[in-house]
Amino acid sequence: MATVVSGRMTTVQPVRRVLALALALALASVLAACSSAAAPTAPPSAPAVTSPPSRPPTSGPSTGPDEPVTQPPGSDPGSGGGGFTGSGDGGDLVIPHPGTIHPHPVAVESILTNVDGRHVTAKLTWTSGVEPCYVLDSVVVSRDGSAIDVTVVEGSSDPGAICIDIAKTKSTIVDLGELEPGTYRILSPGSDAPPVEITIA
Repeated sequence: MATVVSGRMTTVQPVRRVLALALALALASVLAACSSAAAPTAPPSAPAVTSPPSRPPTSGPSTGPDEPVTQPPGSDPGSGGGGFTGSGDGGDLVIPHPGTIHPHPVAVESILTNVDGRHVTAKLTWTSGVEPCYVLDSVVVSRDGSAIDVTVVEGSSDPGAICIDIAKTKSTIVDLGELEPGTYRILSPGSDAPPVEITIA
């Protein structure tokens, strides 16, 4: 196509070709920008995960009053706690997991004892809910003369968990250590479990 401008002839490119050329240039610049932006970059490194400090392991039973006592050394959580005497049968054997949220005492329903020479262990049984809403935190043992108090402490390991509302019978074994000769009374304050008397010769 040609047009006359000021008395001379000038060739004018069709509008279509001009638009196609402009579009091609714009597309080329966009592709160049995308390819440089799409270059892989190293993802930001995740912060290091550290676990909370744990309590040092104990090689034997607690000797001081009001210290939490865990599963006795060498005991088998799946053994069912054979050799214990007293009333009550017991439920699923559980071990303490210290550091739960909102720890609180729970009522013990039965106390069974096992005396091996002067070494004494007690099997405590109670009813509560299912994990992770109800987790055994610890067993607190305190002694006043010949009276030995044992208190089961439970808490939650996941405060946001939703647990089914079902009762579960649980038990745990507490190592009371070597006792001097004499008669002792083992009881759980605030519970209906009858006290148990033992005699160490």
